[in-house]
Amino acid sequence: MKNSTLLSKATNYINSFYCCCDSVKRNVKLLLILVLFMGSFTQGVSAQGTLVPACNVLGPLEGCAVPAGFADTSGDIVITIDVARSGAGATLVYTFPSNSSGAIIRTLGPQVYNPVTNRTTQALTVYPGNTVAEFNLQLNATNNSSSPNTTSECSKSVSISRVAATSSFSPILCFGQLSTLTAVG
Repeated sequence: MKNSTLLSKATNYINSFYCCCDSVKRNVKLLLILVLFMGSFTQGVSAQGTLVPACNVLGPLEGCAVPAGFADTSGDIVITIDVARSGAGATLVYTFPSNSSGAIIRTLGPQVYNPVTNRTTQALTVYPGNTVAEFNLQLNATNNSSSPNTTSECSKSVSISRVAATSSFSPILCFGQLSTLTAVG
């Protein structure tokens, strides 16, 4: 049966079957590589797609009321804003939901975006006000690079106290006698 047609056809069918399976296996590997590549490419393109920013308001918890008013900058407070996962060109909106001290934002520093860490920072100089009580600074941060835009909210409460000294004295007396000077803070 050396030249048998039956054996030759069976061998050809087996060889064809294995050849077909091998071809499918190669095509599946190629398809899998293509799908993985496209998945990583679309993830890189829309990496901002689901990133919700996380904001943090850093600064003092207490401040002093400025009796001289807005012209006096001696009691100004520096507050630093740090927004993680901000995306480039984040929108930062500041409000004072409770502000019994009369605080205002005196100056806004530049927004600095770090693309390596995907963070935006900004420094604010806040006039604490000239009455005692408190203020609450609220930040609404929006990541405009995500689709759709994502937002977060954070706030900081600062207690304001009035620091003042009053003094009193008895008239200066002659040499050798006592006089009292009192200062109360």
